[in-house]
Amino acid sequence: MPLFQNLRKIKEELIFEGIQQGLQQGIQQGLQQGIQQGFEQGKIETAEKMIMKGYSD
Repeated sequence: MPLFQNLRKIKEELIFEGIQQGLQQGIQQGLQQGIQQGFEQGKIETAEKMIMKGYSD
Protein backbone atom coordinates (compact mmCIF):
# COMPACT_ATOMS: atom_id res chain seq x y z
CA MET A 1 0.00 0.00 0.00
CA PRO A 2 1.53 3.36 -0.95
CA LEU A 3 2.54 5.75 1.80
CA PHE A 4 -0.17 8.25 0.83
CA GLN A 5 -2.93 5.66 1.26
CA ASN A 6 -1.47 4.55 4.61
CA LEU A 7 -1.43 8.13 5.83
CA ARG A 8 -5.00 8.69 4.66
CA LYS A 9 -6.18 5.54 6.46
CA ILE A 10 -4.38 6.52 9.67
CA LYS A 11 -5.88 10.02 9.47
CA GLU A 12 -9.39 8.61 9.04
CA GLU A 13 -8.90 6.21 11.97
CA LEU A 14 -7.67 9.02 14.23
CA ILE A 15 -10.59 11.23 13.27
CA PHE A 16 -13.01 8.39 13.97
CA GLU A 17 -11.41 7.70 17.37
CA GLY A 18 -11.57 11.40 18.23
CA ILE A 19 -15.24 11.57 17.33
CA GLN A 20 -15.98 8.44 19.40
CA GLN A 21 -14.17 9.87 22.43
CA GLY A 22 -15.93 13.21 22.02
CA LEU A 23 -19.32 11.52 21.85
CA GLN A 24 -18.62 9.45 24.95
CA GLN A 25 -17.49 12.52 26.88
CA GLY A 26 -20.50 14.49 25.66
CA ILE A 27 -22.92 11.78 26.70
CA GLN A 28 -21.32 11.45 30.13
CA GLN A 29 -21.36 15.20 30.66
CA GLY A 30 -24.99 15.40 29.51
CA LEU A 31 -26.01 12.66 31.94
CA GLN A 32 -24.26 14.40 34.82
CA GLN A 33 -25.98 17.68 33.99
CA GLY A 34 -29.34 15.93 33.70
CA ILE A 35 -28.92 14.28 37.09
CA GLN A 36 -27.92 17.59 38.68
CA GLN A 37 -30.91 19.37 37.15
CA GLY A 38 -33.17 16.57 38.37
CA PHE A 39 -31.93 16.95 41.94
CA GLU A 40 -32.40 20.71 41.78
CA GLN A 41 -35.90 20.36 40.35
CA GLY A 42 -36.76 17.82 43.07
CA LYS A 43 -35.66 20.22 45.78
CA ILE A 44 -37.78 23.01 44.28
CA GLU A 45 -40.84 20.76 44.04
CA THR A 46 -40.39 19.58 47.64
CA ALA A 47 -40.08 23.18 48.86
CA GLU A 48 -43.21 24.20 46.92
CA LYS A 49 -45.20 21.31 48.40
CA MET A 50 -44.04 22.19 51.92
CA ILE A 51 -45.04 25.82 51.43
CA MET A 52 -48.46 24.77 50.09
CA LYS A 53 -48.95 22.62 53.22
CA GLY A 54 -48.15 25.60 55.43
CA TYR A 55 -44.63 24.78 56.54
CA SER A 56 -42.46 27.79 57.27
CA ASP A 57 -39.30 28.37 55.35
